[in-house]
Amino acid sequence: MIITKRIIFVFLLAGVFIFGLAMSATQLSKLAHISLGLTLVFYFLNAQSLQIKLPSGFGYIFVFYLFTALSWYWTEGYNFNLLFRLITLFFLILIIGALLQEKLIRPIDILYLSYIPGLINVLAYFLDINYVTIIYEINSDLAKLRFGGLAGHPSALSLVAALPLMLMTLLTFRSLLSKKELIFNGILSIALILFFITVTGSKKLVIFGVISIIFFGFFTSKIYFKHTKLFAYVIFTSVFILTLISLAGSDLEVIRRLQLMLEGDESTLERAQMIFIGFNIFTDNILFGSGLGSFAVKSGLGYYSHNNLIEILVTGGVFGFILYYSYMLYILKSTFKHKHHKTMFLFLLLLILLNDFTGVTFFERSTQIFFITALYILRNEHEHYPVNR
Repeated sequence: MIITKRIIFVFLLAGVFIFGLAMSATQLSKLAHISLGLTLVFYFLNAQSLQIKLPSGFGYIFVFYLFTALSWYWTEGYNFNLLFRLITLFFLILIIGALLQEKLIRPIDILYLSYIPGLINVLAYFLDINYVTIIYEINSDLAKLRFGGLAGHPSALSLVAALPLMLMTLLTFRSLLSKKELIFNGILSIALILFFITVTGSKKLVIFGVISIIFFGFFTSKIYFKHTKLFAYVIFTSVFILTLISLAGSDLEVIRRLQLMLEGDESTLERAQMIFIGFNIFTDNILFGSGLGSFAVKSGLGYYSHNNLIEILVTGGVFGFILYYSYMLYILKSTFKHKHHKTMFLFLLLLILLNDFTGVTFFERSTQIFFITALYILRNEHEHYPVNR
């Protein structure tokens, strides 16, 4: 067997996915994650003779992360962990973008790597390994209602679980899979989402799942099953909706949480209040913001705002806000190069809105891996599979 550059890069990236996404709550993961990440960067630079090509549009997010890292110096109360997390995330998407652009790895490699965190945490569930009990000091029975596994939190785990199907939708849109790959990965990615909906109790994952399955089914039917256009669309959406209906009759945590959200529970009202608190903090430093991690300090809550728009306005002001959402707009604009662009535009827009109104995504590894992959796939030409393959 010949060990190629691609094999080495995929192997190193697999380590980053294991320790940076699958096992992010463990103490070992931090050291292993940074070690593998640095090895990956140095090997890439050596292999490419210090020449780095990046996907068009990457400059927006590059300047955003540079500015956000610098804003750490004028924040109240320095948070080294937050700065470390920001820097490691930036280097992760930088190296993935560069590897894709140099064609040292392929988009389908990212798809297969994205299964690793979910599958490891499926194993952790059956082995009863749940770091929620350690981090939040609650009993194991209560913690199992909202399983966080080795990622340490149900929300983090839900985003990890959603990543494969989100990537599948992109790859299907650009015809980058054979029919066999489409069917295999479609079944596996949907199965992961359904499993983690039941064990994490994540409301967000239900919505992510519904959105992704509908658009994945649409692109599958339009591109891969042209002679029976509604076949895949009807099959996939029907199975997913019927599964949710069957779950509604059970006592699963996710159903209870969805019902509470619709009734206006305390958590929903608290997050709405954070928007007003964050906006008031933003008005103190409108242009350049109050610095990295300022919401947690200035709000007195001690944690982030659960809203990406508010967190960026507080952190980097109007300047940071424009930088980050210029990157998002650039990705959205890139859809117009392709057939069915209106549908892909809507899919990405819904993901951005859902993500950004319910969490702080500029810190979230799974989300940023998805968007750097989307940027590359949408901006570059690829060898397409014939639809009858």
